[in-house]
Amino acid sequence: MALSYPIVFQNTFTHLAEELRRVRNGHPMHICIISDSHVADLYLDEVRTALMPCCADPEIFIFKAGEENKNLNTV
Repeated sequence: MALSYPIVFQNTFTHLAEELRRVRNGHPMHICIISDSHVADLYLDEVRTALMPCCADPEIFIFKAGEENKNLNTV
């Protein structure tokens, strides 16, 4: 069984919760945010705030930035 999901491009995270609600079609959701430390420093607070209307307590995993950390041992 193949799974698919929409890919949405926006300039801001303003409509992130709305888009997740649309995609989930009213079904409950639990969110996990996975990021490297560099991107988390730039966007994590903004993304977490944008998700508040649909998911006030997302799981967050932050890995050390760098190509050397993009491997299965990090996971």
